[in-house]
Order: sequence, then C-alpha cells, then structure tokens
Amino acid sequence: MSEKLDSYKLTQDHQSWTSKPATLEEWQIVNEWALAEKWDLGLGDTECFFNIDDQGFYLGYVNGEPVASVSVVNYSDEYAYAGFYLVAPGARGKGYGLRLSYDAFHHCDKRSVGLDGMPEQEENYKKGGFVTHYETSRLVGVHNQQVDAPQGVQNITADNIEAVIEFDAKITGYSRAALLQNWFSGEGRHGFLIESGDGVLGVVGIRRSTDGYRLGPLYAENQAVGEKLFAVAMAQVPLGTQVTIDAPTLDLGFINTLKALGYEEIFHTFRMYRGTEPQGEKHKIQAIASLELG
Repeated sequence: MSEKLDSYKLTQDHQSWTSKPATLEEWQIVNEWALAEKWDLGLGDTECFFNIDDQGFYLGYVNGEPVASVSVVNYSDEYAYAGFYLVAPGARGKGYGLRLSYDAFHHCDKRSVGLDGMPEQEENYKKGGFVTHYETSRLVGVHNQQVDAPQGVQNITADNIEAVIEFDAKITGYSRAALLQNWFSGEGRHGFLIESGDGVLGVVGIRRSTDGYRLGPLYAENQAVGEKLFAVAMAQVPLGTQVTIDAPTLDLGFINTLKALGYEEIFHTFRMYRGTEPQGEKHKIQAIASLELG
C-alpha cells in the first residue's frame, strides 16, 4: 500500500504466514466472518463480485488456517477497488490484516484504487496514500408502507443490460460490465430502469440479503425519476421487512426522505481514493451498489 509497508518485518507470529488469491469456495469463510460482524450481505453478491476479477480476493493463512481477508479487484487497466478488510476473531492485533494488504495491493499494480473505509481506519488508509473525498451513510429501516409500482418503469433484462452498463459507466466514471451483467437477475434480485428518447434516465436494483433486502445502485437524472425508481424497488419488498441502503452524502435530499420514512443511520464510511478519482456524474448517485465493491 505504501513505501512504509516495504519495510514491514515478520514477527515470530508471522513466520508461518502465507497468502494467496482465494477461490469462490474458499471465500465462503470471509462471508462467515462478515456475518459475525453483522454485515448485511446481498444474496448472490459474491458470485457477481468474482465475475469481475477472480484473482483479486486474497486470504492470509497462519499454519494453514485462514486468518485475514482483503479484496483488491481490478475493474479495468486504470482502476481497482479494495474491500473486505477483515481479520478472524482471535487473530486480531497481530498485524495480519496489514501484512495481507501489503501482499494483495501488488495485484492492482499502478491503478488508481477506491475504497469505502470505516472512520477508525481513515488515518491508516491515509498513510497508504488514500485521500478522503466524501461520506456514505448506511441507513436501515423497515418497509411498512404499501407501495404501488409506478407506470413508465421497465425491468432490466438481457435486451437492455448494455444500455444500463453504459449509463452506469457515465455515472461512476468507469465500466462495471462484469459486475452488472448478472447483478439484476437471479432469485430475489430485481432491476428497473426509466428511459426516454435520449436514453436511460435512471436505474435501480433491489435484492434479498441476509437481514432482509439491500437497495442499490440507485442513479437518477432528476428527483422525479429517483422517486419512481425508489417506489418500484420498494414494491418488491414484503411489508415488515428490513431494507439496507448505502447513500452518499452528496445527495442529502434522498437521505432526508429516508429518514422521514423512519430509516436510521447506523454508521458511515469514507469514500477514499489513491490516485485519480474516476470522473463520472457522482452527484446523480442516490445509493451505491455495495460497500464491498463500490
């Protein structure tokens, strides 16, 4: 992550250390750690993540036992995204996470890197060359109002997914074709768009999760489009079900709407970049797809 890590010395505890990219099957232990930390994991997300870069998910081992994880996933030749920084309970405080980050960050080479970091880790990421750009709020609420699906909204299908991918790239500043190809399809996963003669005006995804549903992404050219997409997404959620939304503070209007509906912020993260920030239309992002991969 930085020149300082090049001088990192293995302690006696690290002498049996190994690390390597994990397979999809090996990564299941990381999902177990995440659930123990009360992460609300999207069902089917892991398979979508591995479609992007199946060599970007690292596990660190001591005496052959997995003790730490981090993902450094290459979206393109210019941009990568880091996440899943976790250390197994009972293995913390020994520097395993730092050591694995040193190993894994070689994977992204000279690419710019983004991440969503917890506030308590912000200073550590800064030491690794990351710069804070804005905050993202994790909001959680219970869907308790009947919603009728609005008119003028289409399902995302194989026939229009390329238009959705192009719109997503315009908003985020980089292509996420490998992530989005199957993001809106599969059991418990839904995607919707609104378009006009000029093209796509907005996109939303809603999917089952371990605690209920997670909403994201939600991009909209204007407030009216955003309201329609939010309504159609919520129409897929059974009443009394928890919904989790990760909303950048770039659009306080959407966050205020959620709070008026009873959603509460349970934590926030800092969107940070090392290198060049992707140049998209981030002010149109009302909710990101996931904290794990942006």
